[in-house]
Amino acid sequence: MDASFLAGKRVGLLLDAGCGLPLDPQIREAIGRAARTIEAAGAHVEEMQPFMTPKMLQGMDHFWRMRSLTDLRAMPADRRAKMLPYIDAWAESAADFSGEQIFDAGARARRR
Repeated sequence: MDASFLAGKRVGLLLDAGCGLPLDPQIREAIGRAARTIEAAGAHVEEMQPFMTPKMLQGMDHFWRMRSLTDLRAMPADRRAKMLPYIDAWAESAADFSGEQIFDAGARARRR
């Protein structure tokens, strides 16, 4: 493949999303090698700053638990019975969330 199409392009390199698991050192090194290869082909590689926070991730998790619970409860019983138990338990953990908690979770997912 001709890499000249990369010349002059800007490529964002995100090594830390701001939350979640840390990047494995071997994967970090492989990504670094790939970034250097892309730069050698003429692109400008710029490391990006984290864009999420643990609070945002928690908000997204709560929102999606409730969304999934709503979807699961709408399924016919025979279809829901095929759901993996840990998915079902994860969604059911939102059963006691209040409307205010879900609204707050949605808001937290959008702000730092």
